[in-house]
Amino acid sequence: MVLQFMRLIFAIVIMTVAANAAIAKPTILFLPLTARDAVTRETAAQVTKMMMDGFSKLDVANIILAPDVLGELGVDTYTHNNQKMRARISEIAKPDYILFGDVQIDKINGYSIYLQLTSFTTGAHAYARGYHGNNDKDWGSLVNSHLQVMPSIKIFIKDPEAKRAAALAILTRYCPDGAALIGEVLKKSDFDILTYFLGDHPLAVELNSVVHEGCHDYTISPGSLSFFIDRKETITFAVSVKDTFPCKELAEVIPMNLRDMRYNEYIINFQSTQVIGVYGLLNELNAYYHGTLTSCDLFEYYRKEVFKKEPRVFFDYLSGVESTAVAYYQFKYFIFEYLLYAQDKHPEMYGKIIANKEFIDVFRKVDVRFANLIVRMANNEKELSSLLAARGCSFFKKDGYTYIGETGYEGNRSNSDKSLMLFRNELKKPRFASVEAIFK
Repeated sequence: MVLQFMRLIFAIVIMTVAANAAIAKPTILFLPLTARDAVTRETAAQVTKMMMDGFSKLDVANIILAPDVLGELGVDTYTHNNQKMRARISEIAKPDYILFGDVQIDKINGYSIYLQLTSFTTGAHAYARGYHGNNDKDWGSLVNSHLQVMPSIKIFIKDPEAKRAAALAILTRYCPDGAALIGEVLKKSDFDILTYFLGDHPLAVELNSVVHEGCHDYTISPGSLSFFIDRKETITFAVSVKDTFPCKELAEVIPMNLRDMRYNEYIINFQSTQVIGVYGLLNELNAYYHGTLTSCDLFEYYRKEVFKKEPRVFFDYLSGVESTAVAYYQFKYFIFEYLLYAQDKHPEMYGKIIANKEFIDVFRKVDVRFANLIVRMANNEKELSSLLAARGCSFFKKDGYTYIGETGYEGNRSNSDKSLMLFRNELKKPRFASVEAIFK
């Protein structure tokens, strides 16, 4: 009996230790925020205290406020590879993560708080975001914007398996191609959908990101690309960096009015589009298609499971599709400019690219599917208008804003219609007719 009792106690201890290990809170070293632009050091210190107090109340981590390590070392920001900084931090604590950032005022964004949370061991980002506002007396609202998101960051989620299961269940029920793609990705890698979940984003945006990034994971292999077209088809072909040129060369031909955020990200800075050129652009076009398809598929989720509670939840659906639908015209335009530029400046490469039957086939199939998806989105908006009208609400778009409400004006969000039309109209120019003909 005693022996059995001792075994029971031992088992309980082991279970308790295991449970505590499972819910162990990460240790975070918070470096005092840096003052930038017109911000005083006193204001930065005040915001640091507000962030520290609020973060401590979240009870999701063991947080330690560091002394002014950056000031001691004479640097502006934390850098993972700075060995002196790492040695100094190790004197203070043995953190799992470093939280750092700055408080700034500028002409474009007004008052801003930018934060980063990175692994002390690997330097990998767990969180990186800035919040902006024009009210100089309300730094607290910007602090709260960060604090509201923090509990949903992957490293803080208390029951990650339940959240993964719930999200995958919705994906499986409403988004068949997206679910099939993620299913294949999960078979071959440690891809984690929770990496792309942040609490201030609607589900339609988060699952859009999950499928977009999963598509990249599925596509890219050493020396080759495998393009997921749909549940029934994948097209794979070899890629050589010698057969392409960096997309940043297109800076010579892309006009200023078409240089938006994605121009800077994908034409100028993105590694893939510099290394494999037009194939990197095709990779992005396909990923944006599958992400947007996922958001569009979720129209049924919002209609069947969420609409009964609040008509304006359709803003969440619209946020998902509108945030990435414009990428169809953007990346088609970038690819067409790339081919015209290659024909003029790199004729040998141009010949190899258009002789690549798989490249032509992938673009053609994604192009047709994305174009059809745009039509489907428009049809969803017609149905949405009818659904809302039946509930006494109006739905319309005007001057770059979408309105939903009893009068239509009490709820509004900005949309991407102007940018979409800009790139769509650009592609109608006669200079692109010869490129369009390649894919017929």
